[in-house]
Amino acid sequence: MKATHKTSSPQQNLDEDIQAILQDLHPPQTETQPQPLTAFKSPTLLTAEEHQMAFDWYNRHLFQNQLPQVLITLNPGKKYQGYYRKEPFVNLQTKEAISEIALNPDIFIDLPGGYSQLLPQHPEQTHPFSNLEDYLSTLVHEMCHHAEHHENPQLQPNGYHRKTWVAIMHRIGLHPQCMTSDDPHCGTGFKVGHFIVRNGPFHRTTLELLERHFTFTITTKQQGQLQDPDQQETPPDPQQQKKKRKRLSKTRYGCPECLQRGEPTYAWGKPGLRIRCGTCTEGPLMVPQQDKNDDPLE
Repeated sequence: MKATHKTSSPQQNLDEDIQAILQDLHPPQTETQPQPLTAFKSPTLLTAEEHQMAFDWYNRHLFQNQLPQVLITLNPGKKYQGYYRKEPFVNLQTKEAISEIALNPDIFIDLPGGYSQLLPQHPEQTHPFSNLEDYLSTLVHEMCHHAEHHENPQLQPNGYHRKTWVAIMHRIGLHPQCMTSDDPHCGTGFKVGHFIVRNGPFHRTTLELLERHFTFTITTKQQGQLQDPDQQETPPDPQQQKKKRKRLSKTRYGCPECLQRGEPTYAWGKPGLRIRCGTCTEGPLMVPQQDKNDDPLE
């Protein structure tokens, strides 16, 4: 009888190494030597593990484990809460393209009622949510972009929040809200936030997660801190001010029908113009859009 030898793939070996690292990071607790929940050796590993746990939790409970894994990055100090980029990275071993979800940890800033209170009021928003719930809802907001492109591979990201994305948001219990419109039912556009629907799928799933004492251990130092009034501000750069004035003097117009099809058509002009799209059959009026040089659009 020939002896058989079990071989392991490089990916299996990598998974085993990661499991060993995580076990070393969080050793089993014993009655004689209890370990504090915040004990860790590497801030990088701890932060990555907690964000991966949150992604896997919502992928399982809201998306039936259908979403491919992503690279989660942190970008503090920006104007946005988060954004999604379709496949900007690649795994050099497997040649697999990897999408990115970027989150702004400054959402943990000490705002009464949480970060969502910065949005216009909506009938569904009857009670404030915590900063942690808002941060987790931003992760799921970007996961909905990931789901939209996973379900519709032919779509190309252009910063526009389409109706297909709005449908996914409603399905998992987040209500989209256009930041540039007073209409509470307007969920499409470039700058779109969201409300947490009370007792919706996301809210119930998040309460279950928080009951397990889940949290993020590391965040930015600015949390809950006020700016020193005696600190001198950096004088503005004249060149940057000139570029900003030039940018604000022009408006980018976009055809809403082309944006919905994923084939954007843009035109530049002064504010208040009435421009019709020459690509579409009916020639609808183009509407002002966010400047491409502003914040990341999604």
